[in-house]
Amino acid sequence: MNPEEKISYLKLKAAKHGFEGYFSLARKLKSTKVVERVSDETLFLLTYMAAISTADIERDRIFSYTGYQKEYEASKYFKLIHILASEWGYAYAKACKYISQRLKDEYLSKFFGRMSNILSSGEPEKRFLKQEKLTREEIYCNEYERSIESLKKWTDGYTALMVSLTLVVTIILVSVMIYTLENMETIIFLVIVMTVFICGLALFIIYKVASAEKKARTFVRKSREQKIITLLSLTLLPVGAISLIVLILMGIKLQYILLAIAFFTLPIGFFAMLDDKNIDERDTNYPAFIKTLGTLAGRTGTTI
Repeated sequence: MNPEEKISYLKLKAAKHGFEGYFSLARKLKSTKVVERVSDETLFLLTYMAAISTADIERDRIFSYTGYQKEYEASKYFKLIHILASEWGYAYAKACKYISQRLKDEYLSKFFGRMSNILSSGEPEKRFLKQEKLTREEIYCNEYERSIESLKKWTDGYTALMVSLTLVVTIILVSVMIYTLENMETIIFLVIVMTVFICGLALFIIYKVASAEKKARTFVRKSREQKIITLLSLTLLPVGAISLIVLILMGIKLQYILLAIAFFTLPIGFFAMLDDKNIDERDTNYPAFIKTLGTLAGRTGTTI
């Protein structure tokens, strides 16, 4: 279907469903040109799709359920495919092909292209999703291991850099003590600036190289600790900012200002540590729980 035929087809559908739905879909399709980095979230989304496909549910329900997983960036593309198929008369194979041509993310574009070919050939999507998940798992593991090895090398480099920086600072301080210098304060200030700049640059490089995973997600339903953190942030942080300005205007010493900052941020940090600990415990206990639940459901023949 060439672009002119697509426009004519969409206009025909707009007459049926109303111009509001047409322009809404057009805006959504246009937004697919800008793609965020999905990285490891694709693996989690594929795991979800492979899991629900084992129940042998309909194809439209797989795309519909996947499209509602808003915590994953790639879910919106599955939602668009479901809209094209259910509301605009596209076959799922053509919808996948159409979306794949609009994406700039290389992996997602190829993934939807492969899915289009599989759906056109009539192969069950369950088998395809399982194989795709296994492939993505292997890719993710290899990338993660490479990131860890790279992080080790950068950590060794950071250690060597800190040793060299300490040596340079020591030489400068000894030179200041040996020779009488008039602008000693300027030299000390430059040493501090150099130390902060080099340390900050090294830490920034390590932060960008290190492999990271999103641990605490922004779900609508939050844990008790996350609700407390939100409440404390809305109350303590504005009060702390006002208090900090007042202390600076009053000319209070720096050490007392730092103590005041710690006083206002300590409760938030405490509940954040508690929430992090609870997340680790839930992640550890969940596999055993879901395995036991599945075993009981299978033995009793009930549907969860």
